[in-house]
Amino acid sequence: MDVESKKSRWMINLVLALASIVWLFPIFVMFKESLRVNGFDNYIATLQNPNFPTFVFNSFFVAFFMIIISITILRSQRSRSRSLSLLENVSCSTWSLLDLCYLLLR
Repeated sequence: MDVESKKSRWMINLVLALASIVWLFPIFVMFKESLRVNGFDNYIATLQNPNFPTFVFNSFFVAFFMIIISITILRSQRSRSRSLSLLENVSCSTWSLLDLCYLLLR
């Protein structure tokens, strides 16, 4: 590696580190503030709520289909020259999402 590429790689890493701090700081503040009132009692009460699994399932259900819809729209916008049917776009998007999940969980 030459000096220029090492310097640019270092700068990219610095920018990414600063960006991650900017993104993670609000999450840290929210967590800190949530512990201020009752400590972990709020979290324990939430986990003991009998409807909690339903809430989590609904959140993942909505997020999954929103991702599928977003990828479908992106694929249809990118492939204007090659017209795919809606079913082909959805199936390609679903497989793309499953591939992404596989790569992330590997």
